[in-house]
Amino acid sequence: MSDPYLVDSNVLISAHRVHYPFSTRMFQPFWQTLEQAASDGILLMLDVVYDELVPKQAPPNTWDVLAQWTEAVFRGRILSRKTDAILAAYVEVQDYLVTCKCYQPSAVNQWSAESKADPWLIAAAKVHGVAIVTDEGMDKPTPKQSIRKEPKIPDVASALDVRTCTTRQLLGDTSLFKAATYPIQPSF
Repeated sequence: MSDPYLVDSNVLISAHRVHYPFSTRMFQPFWQTLEQAASDGILLMLDVVYDELVPKQAPPNTWDVLAQWTEAVFRGRILSRKTDAILAAYVEVQDYLVTCKCYQPSAVNQWSAESKADPWLIAAAKVHGVAIVTDEGMDKPTPKQSIRKEPKIPDVASALDVRTCTTRQLLGDTSLFKAATYPIQPSF
């Protein structure tokens, strides 16, 4: 069995909207593999990520297909952020943002809302010793060149010794998909 991973909402949103739409039959094995990974405890979802994907206020018959899929796959498997250990790690994430001097106050404020999933993901991954799957890129801010825009998960996670990987790395580095050599054959 592979190590568990916490999934960032951007992985599922971009897969659904751009790379692997549910409506395209050839991409259904991708979603079925993620379903199996969730069932096997390899792909984990934090409650705050679930809340980003499944609109609590809207009736289920108005949800998009990603919300329906998320509800069907992760219902009963959602990891709660409401533990003392995760709260302590969340405080550590917020303290880092303020004290590292890499982020201007406007950037730090973007991660201050309790409903913002990113700092909670890092905190939960740190506590549980798992990697975060995210397709965010790194900005690599420094105290000499602090940034105004929203912090990126890979930057903050790296500073706090939390592993991250992209969707592509997840697919290649785990047993979720079987590696195979594509048999290229010229058609001429």
